[in-house]
Amino acid sequence: MNNLPVISVIITVYERDKFLKDALNSVLNQTIDNDKYEIIVVGKLQNKEILEFLNKERITFIENWEKPIGPKIVDGVMKAKGNIISLLEDDDLFHADKLEIVLETFSQDKSLGFMSHPLHIINEKGDHNPLSNIGYKSVYINKGLPDRKEKFFKAWQQGSKARYTSSTVSILRDILLDNVNFLRQVNFSPDSFYIFASYKSKYNMYYSEKNLGDFRMSLTSLSKNIANLENFIQHKRMYSFHFCVDYLNYNQMLKDTDLANFIMGASIFHKIYYNIFNKDKIDERCKLGLMDMIRWVIGFQDYPLKHWYNKFYPFISKMPWPIREQFIKKSFERHKKGYLSLLEA
Repeated sequence: MNNLPVISVIITVYERDKFLKDALNSVLNQTIDNDKYEIIVVGKLQNKEILEFLNKERITFIENWEKPIGPKIVDGVMKAKGNIISLLEDDDLFHADKLEIVLETFSQDKSLGFMSHPLHIINEKGDHNPLSNIGYKSVYINKGLPDRKEKFFKAWQQGSKARYTSSTVSILRDILLDNVNFLRQVNFSPDSFYIFASYKSKYNMYYSEKNLGDFRMSLTSLSKNIANLENFIQHKRMYSFHFCVDYLNYNQMLKDTDLANFIMGASIFHKIYYNIFNKDKIDERCKLGLMDMIRWVIGFQDYPLKHWYNKFYPFISKMPWPIREQFIKKSFERHKKGYLSLLEA
């Protein structure tokens, strides 16, 4: 009799265990039978209390001190027993029925390889914004239909508002294994990787309209640091570089697919951002060349600009640092205002 778990939940952590126990408890307290899933924690973790908690709850811990997320996920996937991988970031939460719905959805649709959903917004205390992420409609991407790319763009466009982060993703283990060499190279955008790898695969994709988890908002996190302007600039320099490198990786992964034009536009966008925030030596891989600027100005059919003034971003990146600094200051103020507004109940 096969007693292996169907779902493997992988949680990555790196010197940030403030909310990890809450994340773990949200997975332990699922409505699904506990023999249907396992929990794997991967990363750098030295908190003795949490390590004892992991041992007590028979949660698998894999030590990995690397900063990039991709190698951690690879370690978790190689250890996983389930054929469905559900991801969770260490400061987010699953709703109690998350895994039950994931298992039911995959069981009923054998052609499915990827599932995602919106997230509610909570603050550092765990308080909900009751108006966050409501009103989204489901999107089903059938690879056998000609509108698959159109459906993909629909889901992508609502992604930032619906908080389609790694914590929303459940994906077949086989998809990750098929793209493991690209996954090893992922730095800080694993959520994009899961989406692109799934689109590239033969399996269909499903974006549910139902909130199945919580996204924790804070002024300082892996994806943002808006505590003050100096921290914002330092973080953006680091983050924009890693995103640039990640998207060059995805550019290779998707070059022979119908997303090639889209990913080229996205790659140049991340090059531009990296060049805007960096005033020192530019890494050759992310150097913004003349051809990149021409391509950006001409435009990409599958990568529409969010605002008309985005056309000028490559030229901003070539301005003297004091001018760019003023642009960055306005960007910081806009980001902080937007973030704080999301925390208002």
